Amino acid sequence: LSVLKRSIELDPTFSSPMFLIGSILVSQYSYKKALDYFMRAHKVVKIEKQKEEIERNIILCCSRLNRKVESY
Repeated sequence: LSVLKRSIELDPTFSSPMFLIGSILVSQYSYKKALDYFMRAHKVVKIEKQKEEIERNIILCCSRLNRKVESY
């Protein structure tokens, strides 16, 4: 995780490490933290297919946290 976090520090507009960290956190059942990374990735992602995948993960995290999916 430290390498991925460092890559975000170096380029805060690079969505891939944000998505990867979010995915790792989902696998660890850390949905709140994962949601934060997916939301950050959603703000900067430029490729539509990746945006759709991020949106699916946002919905997953919200459902696991019993939260209403807010507009993102």
